Amino acid sequence: MDRTIILEDFDRCVLKISLSFEIDEILKILHELKEILPDRDGVKIEIYHEYENIDEVTKEVIEKAIELLEEEDESEKNIKIEISKKIENSTLSIYSLEKFTDILKSRKIENILFNFGDRYKEKGLVLHLLRDNYKFGSDKYIFINDRETGLSLLKNEINDYIISERDELCNINSKEKINFLPNEFHLNYRTEEYLEIEKIFDSLTFALSMIAISNYSRFSGNELEYSIIGYKDMRSKIELTNCFSDFSKINKIYDIFTWIYKEKDNILERMEISRNTITLYSLDDNILKVKDNILSSIKSSYGLYLKKNVDSYIKTLKELQELLKYLEDNFLDIQEKFSSKFKVNIGAIFTFFMTTVLFNTLSTGKIENIFTKDISVLTISLLLVSAVVFTYEIIELNRSKNRLEKSYKEKKNYFSFLLDENEIKSFFDDEKFLEENKKQLQKMRREHIILFIFTYIVVLIVLFILSTWFNGLLWKFINFFIKMNQQV
Repeated sequence: MDRTIILEDFDRCVLKISLSFEIDEILKILHELKEILPDRDGVKIEIYHEYENIDEVTKEVIEKAIELLEEEDESEKNIKIEISKKIENSTLSIYSLEKFTDILKSRKIENILFNFGDRYKEKGLVLHLLRDNYKFGSDKYIFINDRETGLSLLKNEINDYIISERDELCNINSKEKINFLPNEFHLNYRTEEYLEIEKIFDSLTFALSMIAISNYSRFSGNELEYSIIGYKDMRSKIELTNCFSDFSKINKIYDIFTWIYKEKDNILERMEISRNTITLYSLDDNILKVKDNILSSIKSSYGLYLKKNVDSYIKTLKELQELLKYLEDNFLDIQEKFSSKFKVNIGAIFTFFMTTVLFNTLSTGKIENIFTKDISVLTISLLLVSAVVFTYEIIELNRSKNRLEKSYKEKKNYFSFLLDENEIKSFFDDEKFLEENKKQLQKMRREHIILFIFTYIVVLIVLFILSTWFNGLLWKFINFFIKMNQQV
């Protein structure tokens, strides 16, 4: 039957049986075809007339056809059988793997890619070998003579994020959008013969791996042009047919692709490190000449990158903690300095009073007429100076608070570029840290203002009681305002 099949592709298989064969041999070939022909496929037989059922082609039909075709050219004296192949339950018939391979080999790699991709429809495809006893295939395409086993081997795992991430990071020049990934063609099962069709699958795996790694790629016939920009620029092209003596070269590139896209996080970082390492370790800008342990080198580089990032992250956290401690210490320092200056201010007033009382008592031997005119004037001057100093201290307190608040927000913006938003919120506690320290300053300021006013009032009352001059002066001012109001 092999010699009768002249071509086979995805949609049809064509056989020609020469009528020069013995009739019994022709019937035997037809019987063999009938035995393997599945219900999903249709058949059309042309001799002298057309038939759609093998059973209709009997010995008598063949003999009659031979008689009718006696006058025809020898090359026309044959039975032509065309089988229409249909996909049913994720299964496609393969009558001759050799002829099917020959058709694929006659096509460009890019076209083969779309030939397969147009047919599996995300469920995968069992290519049912009706006459060949092989088993090989990938997650999506299984070549096998046991259909049920083939269906059980199909994997429908789809990582939707990979294609979108790839398209974001790689510039792919293709006649159609390439919605396929290398793992769809990477052979999980192989024959020991390394068949030509296995080499085609390796080429597809390699091409799809390369376009998912390269900065730029383009199919040109059966060549793949690519450029990878890393520590240096690699620009070259690779012949995709008959360039792989073994599949280990394919696996080196495929393994890099798998590692880069193994998870959704950090794809960009893994991609950049892979490109840098590939450009360093490829001879003559040829990706096929990259060293065997390239993936180990990539992983080592990534490990150093992560360690550096972790060290940098820890350093950043330490800086942030030190900053918050510094800001908190500054808030406390402002409070302490203000309180200290306030105590000095109030202490100066009480020191003056105590000194005045003490010296007058010692000089006169009695506590009376302590606040003379001169001492009263000095006391009022001291109070005025004290009020000015206290007001200045309040202004300085507000300035210091504003400077710290500005510094706090500037540092927060700086760290927002280095850390995740949630971490920033966690450390800065949604600005509760700032608000609490501001409240403490405001509370302290309010308390000291109240205490200063209270002290001022007490001193004025004491002065009013003990200073005849101040008492008289105060009454003169009161009478003056009363007269002014009466005149008005």
